[in-house]
Amino acid sequence: MIVTSRSTHFIRIIAAVACAFVAAWSLPALSQQSTTPLPPTPPPAQRMVLIPPPAAIQFQQSVQQQQVQSQLQQRQLESDLHRSVTNQSMRPLDAASPNRTQLEQAAQAQSARDQAAQQNLVNQYWGAGAAQPPSRVQPARARSGQ
Repeated sequence: MIVTSRSTHFIRIIAAVACAFVAAWSLPALSQQSTTPLPPTPPPAQRMVLIPPPAAIQFQQSVQQQQVQSQLQQRQLESDLHRSVTNQSMRPLDAASPNRTQLEQAAQAQSARDQAAQQNLVNQYWGAGAAQPPSRVQPARARSGQ
C-alpha cells in the first residue's frame, strides 16, 4: 500500500478529530469526579535538632535530684517512725476507747502533714529552676539547594 501526502494529511485530520471527540466525551466525567474539595496540605514541618545542656547544668541538676531524693528518704523514715510509735501506743487500748480514737485522728493528721511536706519538697524542686528541659530544641538550619 502506497501512502501519499493526501492520505497522511487525511489520517492526521481523523486522529485530531478522534482526540477531540475523546476529550469532549471524558470532560464531563472528569468534572463530576472533582466536585469533592481536596484537603488542604499542611505546611512543611521544620526539622528540630536537640542540643544537650552544658555539663555544668547537668551536674547541677544531678546534685539537686540527689538532694531531693535524700530529703524525701529522710521524711519517709520520719513518717515510718511516727507510724510505729503511734501503733505501739494504741496496742494496750481497746477498740472502743476514746483515747484510741484520738490517737487514730492524730496519726491521720500526722500522715497528712508528712505527705504534704514530701509534696512540698517535690514542688520546690520543680519550681526552683529544675523544670528546665533536659535539652534545648533549635530549628535545623536550612540547606541550600533544597
